Amino acid sequence: MEPDFTSHPDDTRLEMYSMGKLGSDEAAAVEEHLLLCADCQVRLEEAETFIRTFRRVAPAIETPRPRSAGWRLGAIAAALVLASGLAWWGAQRGPEPPPVAVTLTALRGDPAGVAAGRHLRLVLDLTGLPAEHAYAVEIVSREGRAIWSGTLAAGRTEIETGKPLAAGRYFVRVASPRGDPLREFALRAE
Repeated sequence: MEPDFTSHPDDTRLEMYSMGKLGSDEAAAVEEHLLLCADCQVRLEEAETFIRTFRRVAPAIETPRPRSAGWRLGAIAAALVLASGLAWWGAQRGPEPPPVAVTLTALRGDPAGVAAGRHLRLVLDLTGLPAEHAYAVEIVSREGRAIWSGTLAAGRTEIETGKPLAAGRYFVRVASPRGDPLREFALRAE
């Protein structure tokens, strides 16, 4: 039975042809196709170039020593134990809780309190501030070191920090896009 090459030979068949590893019937069918198909002629030339390059470089590549099966089994077992441990740990942690909403008002008094270690959704009192296309919002430590910053779009009063706060006292600062300070709120994480 003669092989059917009504379509283009695949790369593997062209490589086998190039290396002389096809049977005579298959080789004749590939040769007949190559006489009529310029695309496959180019693919064959590329395959032959690759094979020549590989044969030239192959002796320079050192064959790695075979590893013992015991070492491989140990590595597989260690990987399975690690994967199981990570899956168990992830299941114990559960889903991350939603951000805690904290309303910050421009009144004197005790700072707003939040739970430490949680992401925050800040609800800001922007009453009386000049209308801006956006506001810069920043959380700083008691010492003034920046902890988090974001941009609040015009018309919005809520912004999520995406960063949990450690226990301590903080200030939430609101500024114009040019950096002019507009308002500051005290915040306590416990």
